[in-house]
Amino acid sequence: MSKFIAVAKVADIPPDSRKRVEVNGKKISIFNIDDQYYAIFDTCPHKKTAPLIRGTLDGIGIKCPNHGYRFDLKTGGCNIDPNLKTQVFPGRVLEMAKKSMSSKTSISPEITVGDSSKVTEVAEARLSP
Repeated sequence: MSKFIAVAKVADIPPDSRKRVEVNGKKISIFNIDDQYYAIFDTCPHKKTAPLIRGTLDGIGIKCPNHGYRFDLKTGGCNIDPNLKTQVFPGRVLEMAKKSMSSKTSISPEITVGDSSKVTEVAEARLSP
């Protein structure tokens, strides 16, 4: 079972935007596409240098800014080489109830991703650019 870690507030990644976070030393790109969140390892596996956060969105995929390899945000699969996959992290949005100083309860939704050390296979994730 994956351990989930809070990485951002929903307000930090509005629809059609993206954010890069670091979890346990790994850079992860989070994309919000039509209010669905996807999280992937941020470095392109082709040459292991390009940050995918700077890529171009193509449907539910991201094109590497250096060579145009496209990675599916749900599966991590590559359109050019099936042996090249980027890691996909399970993601979810949690409604966290928090008490304010005035004793009123407010809702503060958070985006969480699975701890990368616990992810052993490609799993569906939700996050945007």
